[in-house]
Amino acid sequence: MLSILVPVYNQDRALIGFFDRLYAALDGLASPYEVIFVDGGSQDRSATLLRQQHQLRPAETRVILLYPSAGLSAAHQVGLGQCRGERILRIGPEAAPEIIPQVIAALDQGRDWVGVVAPETQMPRWLQGLNWLLAQFSNRLFPGAMPPDCQYYACERALAEAAMQSGKGADLLPVLLFQYAQSPSTLPLDRGSAPDFSSVIQRHLQRITGLSPAPLQAFSTASFLLGLSSLFLTVLLVLYQVLAAAALDGVSILLDFFFFFLGFLLLGISLLSQYLSHCCESQGQPPIAYQLAPRNAHESKHP
Repeated sequence: MLSILVPVYNQDRALIGFFDRLYAALDGLASPYEVIFVDGGSQDRSATLLRQQHQLRPAETRVILLYPSAGLSAAHQVGLGQCRGERILRIGPEAAPEIIPQVIAALDQGRDWVGVVAPETQMPRWLQGLNWLLAQFSNRLFPGAMPPDCQYYACERALAEAAMQSGKGADLLPVLLFQYAQSPSTLPLDRGSAPDFSSVIQRHLQRITGLSPAPLQAFSTASFLLGLSSLFLTVLLVLYQVLAAAALDGVSILLDFFFFFLGFLLLGISLLSQYLSHCCESQGQPPIAYQLAPRNAHESKHP
């Protein structure tokens, strides 16, 4: 069986035309399938549209609702653990489901991970250049990492189980699926929405910060050192003014306060970075608020 995972977060407009296209592509496959929609606590009409779709196709559809503002990464993490198929395909409402048969065909050829990437020709020239520069930078930091323009992917169940058992955070799961693959492959996306500036930046940032805590640790260390230096410089300025009996003019007082508060600010940023790092490492699977199960009419609630 094929499991289709669709994480959703504030994407009601994209969902309206997505359902018909998705089920039309899946009905043309020769294998059975299940569709798992996971809403990450959307504030729009996404949850309502998912309930309606479950009523239209209850045999193949499962709907899972998380608590408000859980986010897209949390929805992906929960949905990955709910998939029951031997193969898992993760797709978003903004993507083109018509390419699903090609993805399945690539898996049939022996690939254990297939990613669908957006060609750079869909981007403006200036965005293509920025995307290339960011890709070169992240490739130097992390060679062999997941393609940054990956729209969605399909993989064997063994990869998903290995990634879930790793205990890593939700943002790292797509990266782990790619890294665990022995024969990954990519397919170009000829339809769907073109990446914009925001999505390009977010993908590269997620790629860099998700692969390793090194950037956060480096920023935290630099902030801590700069904070100590600022406080030390403040002490030197005060001692110089006292020992040299210099007059405390307005500029000197402003410099003292500037370096003093800058030191505390940078120290606070370094401490906050470490707390965020610990929170991300210890983050468990988000609780399910509501679930609509397939192939029956009962609804189960989770506290």
